[in-house]
Amino acid sequence: MWTPNNLKGVITWLAPRRLFRLGVGTGFSKWRDAKGNTEFVQTDASKQPSITQSKIDFKGLLVPEFDGTNDFLADETPTDLLDVGDGDFYIMAAIKTASTILPCSIVCLQREDNTEQINLAFAGGKGGNLLGLAVSGVGVLGTTTIRSDTTYLVYCERINGIINIYLDGSRDNRFPLVDSTSIDNNAASVLGARDTTPAALFDGKIAEVVIGGSRRKNIIGDKQRQLLEGYMAHNCGIASVLPSNHPYKKGPPRV
Repeated sequence: MWTPNNLKGVITWLAPRRLFRLGVGTGFSKWRDAKGNTEFVQTDASKQPSITQSKIDFKGLLVPEFDGTNDFLADETPTDLLDVGDGDFYIMAAIKTASTILPCSIVCLQREDNTEQINLAFAGGKGGNLLGLAVSGVGVLGTTTIRSDTTYLVYCERINGIINIYLDGSRDNRFPLVDSTSIDNNAASVLGARDTTPAALFDGKIAEVVIGGSRRKNIIGDKQRQLLEGYMAHNCGIASVLPSNHPYKKGPPRV
């Protein structure tokens, strides 16, 4: 089976299998990266997402659910591998929205302020909330209205200075955005919120996350992104969200 270990530039791989020893309803205090580079933690029990399990969500995997009120996980001392400068980065996550959708952050990396951040989020737009990516002072918005109680495969990238976002295996922004902002700081990386204040809290489930990056350019292309989409969609039991012409619609990629 192909896994993110076969993909160049992977920095963080937060996999559902790391949660198997935790029981349903348990406060989730630590999500260890399978690559050994990062660790997202929450020591305050009142701010820990809860471990949930559902036959209809993510094929019964144990996954953390964030309440949209105060739950988040953070890496307060993120690896220097995330200091990509003006190089490439990508983030993919398998998520499910809650019954109410508000503007919020899903994954936010090294946000010092609006001038330096990588923020994969839901943002308000015409007709409702849309998938968006903010890289410091610039960003892109998708065109698809995000629905409540719905499973999604979300992805963003800056490859060779070009920003795009993808929803369920299809590019969702109208036009690519050129960006050369340098990301190089020691600010926290956060799951389920924009920062550790916390602000812009996510309401829903996050089943799996892969984060990659490098100071180099062109670290992955469309074929590699599709491999990651195929892997995560099948690993999390949400292959139905992929478009009919996706190369891994019917089965996961293999080495």
